[in-house]
Amino acid sequence: MEASKNRKFLLFSLVSLLLSIACLFIFAEDSLKTRKFWGLWRVRDLVISSFFVWLSVAFLLLSISRKSLFKFIFLNVSLGFVLILFEVIGLVGIVSYPAILRGKGALPLGTTPMPNVSIEGITYPDLAGAWGIPGEPVKFTYKTNDWGFRNKPNQNQGDIILIGDSILVAGLIAYDQTLTSLVESGLNKSVVNVALISKSIQEQLDYFKETQLDLKGRKVVQFVFEGNDLVDSRRLRTVGKITKFTFSTKEKTLTNNLLLMLQRKTSMDPLARKRVGSLNGENYYFRHIPSFYITKEQQKEELPHIQASLEELKKMVEEKGGEFGVVFVPCKYTVFGPLVEWPEECAITDREKYKNMLREFTHNWAKESQTPLLDFTDLLIQSVKDGKPSFYKTDTHPNETGHEVMAKAMIEWEFLKK
Repeated sequence: MEASKNRKFLLFSLVSLLLSIACLFIFAEDSLKTRKFWGLWRVRDLVISSFFVWLSVAFLLLSISRKSLFKFIFLNVSLGFVLILFEVIGLVGIVSYPAILRGKGALPLGTTPMPNVSIEGITYPDLAGAWGIPGEPVKFTYKTNDWGFRNKPNQNQGDIILIGDSILVAGLIAYDQTLTSLVESGLNKSVVNVALISKSIQEQLDYFKETQLDLKGRKVVQFVFEGNDLVDSRRLRTVGKITKFTFSTKEKTLTNNLLLMLQRKTSMDPLARKRVGSLNGENYYFRHIPSFYITKEQQKEELPHIQASLEELKKMVEEKGGEFGVVFVPCKYTVFGPLVEWPEECAITDREKYKNMLREFTHNWAKESQTPLLDFTDLLIQSVKDGKPSFYKTDTHPNETGHEVMAKAMIEWEFLKK
C-alpha cells in the first residue's frame, strides 16, 4: 500500500512538472508591446509555471516521507518571512533596492552642477543601457570648473560662452574631442560651456544667471536641441525640476527590482525593435522622436515659454555688452530618417507625422529678432551621406564625428569669427 502511494505521488510530481513545461510553451509569445523575460514570458506566466514546479517538488518529497514535505514547507515559510523582512527594510528606506540592483538612485552624472570634480569610470551608450541593446563599455573622464560644468578645470570665463544640455556635456567623448574644446582650438579663443543634461532652455537660463559671468565683449550662444527641449519645457511646467529620484511603493520592493533586473538581463526592450533603422548593414536606434512624446497642441503651448527664455537671455547679454547667437541641433531621427531602411515592424517610419515645430520656430524667431543663427541639420545629414555617421548607433547623441562637423561649422560661422 505504501509503495502504491509513493508511486501515485511520483506520478503527481511528474504531471506537475509537465504542466509547468506546458505552461511555458502555451504562454510563450513574442511581443512588441511589453518587455518579457527572455523575450517570451510575462511575470504572470513565470509565476504559474513556478507554482507547478513547486508542486512537483512537494509531491516528490511527499513520495519520500511526510517529514521531508514538512521540512520543505517550513523552509518556504522561513524564506517567506526573510523576504518580508527585506521588503520592509526597503520600504522604510534603510536600503535602496533600485540603487543596488539597477543603479537607479543618484541622478546621472552631469544632471546637477558638481564644482571642481575629476571622476573616471565606465559607462554605456544611453540606449544600450535603457533598452538592453548590446553596447561596448566606454571609459570616461568627467572634469568640471568652479561652476560645476564640464570644462577645463579652473577655466571659468571665456570669450565665447555656450549654453545647452547633454549635446555640450558629451559624456561619451573625451573632452579634447568635444565641440567646446574644438571650437576653442579652431578660433584660438577661450570657450566655456554652461551645460547640464536633461535641462529645458528655461532651466539652462537659470543656471547661466547663477554664474554671473562677465559678458562684456563676449559671444553667448544658446543651443536649441530638437530632441527634447520641448519635452523638457513641458516637464518643467507640469512636474517641476528634477532634483532626485522618487519611487512608488512597488518600485521600492526587492521583488519588483529583482524581476526588473532579470528582465533587463534576459531580453531587449520591444521599443528597440520598433525604433530601429538600418544603414549600410548597421542598426541605428532612436529615442528622441520629434512629436512622439508631445502632441502638436502641447508643442504650441511650450513654444511661447521657450521664446520668452530666449528673449530674456538675448536682452540680458546685449545689455551687459555681449553679443547673442543661436545654434540649432537636430535630433538623430531627423538626421538619419531620410537615409535608413526601416523594418516592417518599425513604428516611426512616417517622418512627416513625427516632425516637430522647434526648427521652424527657431528659424522664424531668429529672423524676427535679428539673431545670428547656425543650423547643423544639413551638415550632419551630409556627413552621414559621405559615409561618416554623425551619431552613435546605440546612443541618442552626436559622436566624435558629429562634434567635429558641428565645431567646424562654428569655427567658420561669421558671428564667432568677426
